[in-house]
Amino acid sequence: MPFESAPVPAGDEDVRRLLHQLQVHQVELELQNEELAHAHAATHRALLRYTDLYDFAPFGYLTLDAAGHIQQANQALAALLGVERDALLERCFVDFVLAESHIAFTESLHLVLAGQERQALEIALKSSTPTRPLLNARLELTRDATGEFARVVVIDVTAARHQSAELDQYRSSLENLVTLRTRELTLAREAAEEANRAKTTFLATMSHEIRTPMNAIIGMTSLLKREAPTPNDLERLEIASVGATHLMSIIN
Repeated sequence: MPFESAPVPAGDEDVRRLLHQLQVHQVELELQNEELAHAHAATHRALLRYTDLYDFAPFGYLTLDAAGHIQQANQALAALLGVERDALLERCFVDFVLAESHIAFTESLHLVLAGQERQALEIALKSSTPTRPLLNARLELTRDATGEFARVVVIDVTAARHQSAELDQYRSSLENLVTLRTRELTLAREAAEEANRAKTTFLATMSHEIRTPMNAIIGMTSLLKREAPTPNDLERLEIASVGATHLMSIIN
């Protein structure tokens, strides 16, 4: 006869089924836990990348509340202002703004928090850095998704402002040099024209003064040649006439 297993009591079967379900559930939990661990690691890596991008960006970033207090700030902003980042938190950002720009900055902040579009302005900031106590900065303000805070980008344009000033100075110097050279060329041209007029006047006067006696010589020589002079005298008169005529052609 074939072997037949003894029937399993109903209570043991329920326990076995429950143990199996618990084992399956445990496997599922372990898989979910592994997925969560991978997701957490990926999130942590992304956070580190974001932190690096935020802290060491080439621009300063900060978050302001409605009262203008600094809620967040990156390392780049702290370096620009010469202040430790932790010391910036809860400070009023307007403390770093020159007095003449307080109103413009405050109005831009209020406009952004009221729902206006991005605001941009250029102001001077006070810095604790001894080598650069003042910074020329371009600020761009936007409102965050909650509408309660303003995101601010601070771009240092000090070097660009200096370069622009140097370029303006160079352009002004070049314009002054061009004006001076133009004046010198004008004076030189006027002097040359005056000299040319003087030369023309001189040549005209001298031409007249020389031409008058030469015409007399040529005329008198012609008259003498008509009076039947001796052959020797005629030869001499001819030489004088040819010479006078040649000299007249040179004068002309």
